[in-house]
Amino acid sequence: MEMFDEFINLRGQSYNYKIAYSHISRLFLLPRPGQTAISFVISVDPPIRQGKTAYNHLITTFPAHDESSITLNLSDEAIADTYGGKLEKELSGPTYEVLTKVFKVLSKKRMSIPKGFRTARGDSCVKCAVGNQEGHLYVLEKSFMFVNKPAMHLRFDDLEHVDLDQTSEGVRSRALKSWDLIVVQKNGTAHTFANVEKGDYEPLVTFLKAQKVKLIGAQQRQEQVQQMDLDGSDEEGSDVRPRCRLPLRRDVCSETCRSWCAAGVRGRGLRWRRRRRRLVLIRGL
Repeated sequence: MEMFDEFINLRGQSYNYKIAYSHISRLFLLPRPGQTAISFVISVDPPIRQGKTAYNHLITTFPAHDESSITLNLSDEAIADTYGGKLEKELSGPTYEVLTKVFKVLSKKRMSIPKGFRTARGDSCVKCAVGNQEGHLYVLEKSFMFVNKPAMHLRFDDLEHVDLDQTSEGVRSRALKSWDLIVVQKNGTAHTFANVEKGDYEPLVTFLKAQKVKLIGAQQRQEQVQQMDLDGSDEEGSDVRPRCRLPLRRDVCSETCRSWCAAGVRGRGLRWRRRRRRLVLIRGL
């Protein structure tokens, strides 16, 4: 990585990118569990592309105790006049601190760090999986940040709700070791963060409630179930559409429920049976 006044240059064996500081939207400094390593995340807009793949977030991870010393190729006058004395000619210390300090000054972008949320272990993130990719979901003051693959940033003000999933109904059971967190955006896109540890349930829910994030749990889901059952029509042949906005899960949804989703109506963990001229909602999938 080479840093210049107006852009950074990323070079590798198969790539060479120039990214203007004006294309950087946000910076994140994320400590890994146990404080053994630090991830530095650069969010870019527009994203950079490698082949047909677009990357909105660039992630570099440093060992927490790795140290570096650098000498800036800047005159004392430039440091004082252009950068207001916020930099020094020679910098030394932990590598992540040295890099992020220079990056923050040159890019003039805000650096987001986790604060407020802590698990029982003292970490600022929860271990989970997206698809078959394991990673960590960081709970920031106003957003979620998932690293590493696929890296994604989800702002709280862009969320429709956070679904605690049907497994959360028994999260306090000794037999249950993990649960799923489903984040639904206002545009209808749902992201499932699976296999969150049981002990992270209470701290996460408490923090999200304090941030006024809309949560859908067992009680809210039961109210939706009852409401959808009442919305069924008694007229034979009518186009009965359940008003379910929960995300589709192919390993849970029945075939009939998946057909509703294909028609534009979302459902999860629901099964429908035609009985006496109407669709009756049945639990227990």
